[in-house]
Amino acid sequence: MSIESYQQDLRVLADRRTQIDRDAVAEHARIDRWRDQELVKLVRERTSLQRGKDTETVNRTSTVEARHIGERLARHRIDRAQLADIGPAVAAELESVGIRTAADFRGVQVKRGFGRPTRRSSCTATAVALKVATVGEARAKSLGAWRDGLADPGAQHDAPRLTAAIRAQLDVEAATKAAGLATREGLGQGRADVQRRTAQGQSQAQRETLAADEQSTRSSHAAAIALIDRDCARHREEAEASQRELRAAQRALDAYRAVRFRRYLRALTAGRT
Repeated sequence: MSIESYQQDLRVLADRRTQIDRDAVAEHARIDRWRDQELVKLVRERTSLQRGKDTETVNRTSTVEARHIGERLARHRIDRAQLADIGPAVAAELESVGIRTAADFRGVQVKRGFGRPTRRSSCTATAVALKVATVGEARAKSLGAWRDGLADPGAQHDAPRLTAAIRAQLDVEAATKAAGLATREGLGQGRADVQRRTAQGQSQAQRETLAADEQSTRSSHAAAIALIDRDCARHREEAEASQRELRAAQRALDAYRAVRFRRYLRALTAGRT
């Protein structure tokens, strides 16, 4: 095989090595991008988890408090409230239309016509207006004040306990979700490490194959390599010979440096006489 063929094979092998290195760098960069993207997702989920916890705390607390207030109001009957202007007759009339407890009362609607009341009706918990002739604005205000006092959060001794229980439950749920995110983070990092080791193994295998191909190429071009070695040896010998000649010429030149032009003329003149 010729030297040109050997050199061409060497160029091909060099291109393969360059491509292997580029592919390895690109694969590691892809793995790092994937890992960083997963970490960004986890950071967003952690932030969302905290915000969701705060929102859920408010929602659940409001729901529980509303249910607790409703249960509290439902335990207080109007006929046992001992309100000054709500006697047994009025309480009985209210009960006849389904308004028995503080939870059933929603206030009074007064529709006026030509500047005077024309119709009075109390509202039930289902917001259905029911006509109760004996309940006007004054008694409605009395019932409303009684109901509002019962619904006052300050009067709910169980509210702090309920809120604490809700927070404790949400803390457990948030901790469970946070543990899941931590597990996912560990798994993602482990997956990135596995991919990186796999990529390194593939690159190493490609480099070993390339090294074997390079050895095979050198073996198959042994004659060309030997010729190149001989040429290199000959060029080295020629270069060394040139260096020797150059040094000899330099020494000869140094021997004549002591002769000056005047001394040369004098010697020349003396030789003619």
